[in-house]
Amino acid sequence: MTVLRNYIIRIYRRDRSDPDKIWGILEDIESGVKHRFTSFSGLKRILAAQDARAPRKKKERLPATRRT
Repeated sequence: MTVLRNYIIRIYRRDRSDPDKIWGILEDIESGVKHRFTSFSGLKRILAAQDARAPRKKKERLPATRRT
């Protein structure tokens, strides 16, 4: 089963002459954990590491309610 993750990526600065040079923060929406990066390669490493984490436990579903 594929687990989809949601992130906010904020890029604060970039070097127009070198596309790999970007500075910003990646935030995991669910956990609120923030990771700083200083290059595109660094951003890719953070995302790859997040993807390699163990899958989350499934949330318990509430029982269906009957309509009256």
